[in-house]
Amino acid sequence: MTKTQVDWQNELCLSSLEFCHASRALIKKGLITATKTSNPSTWTIHLDKEAIELKIKAENSKTKPICNQKPMPNPIDISDATIVPNSWYYHIKRKKKADLISILLLSEIFSNCVEKKTDTLSVDYQHLSDRFGFTTKEVLDSLSYLESLDFLSLEQIKGMKSFIGTTLVTLDLSAVAKITYS
Repeated sequence: MTKTQVDWQNELCLSSLEFCHASRALIKKGLITATKTSNPSTWTIHLDKEAIELKIKAENSKTKPICNQKPMPNPIDISDATIVPNSWYYHIKRKKKADLISILLLSEIFSNCVEKKTDTLSVDYQHLSDRFGFTTKEVLDSLSYLESLDFLSLEQIKGMKSFIGTTLVTLDLSAVAKITYS
């Protein structure tokens, strides 16, 4: 151990209480020992260089974060995300502008078909209008437009009260793939 005498009040401006709090952790870890001298503002500090070097090596061997930011609690889950390929904006147009409602609805139907591994879904107009903030008329108009472009076919489900406003949609995967990869 190396013996060092330090006048804390003159050199570091620490009170006895501050010194006790600052050094207590180091004393507990066995890195230093401190004894008070006859002068109330002077302490004798014994440094254990070997213990300090071992502690520094141990700290340096730990993986340290690149920055001080807290990690995100959970990564963003994109499993239910609606993804729109860029090429759709060039192929699904009305009056020379991309038809955003039709593109979004096709993307939603396509995502659900891929998720459920089918090409036929029952679609509720009210659900789609509530989900995306469109009117039911806009949803009906856009689905009819997509049918006219041969991306899907619509078949009304009749005869059951629980299915009012619901349509059976059959997606033409080859037509969708054609505009996706062109």
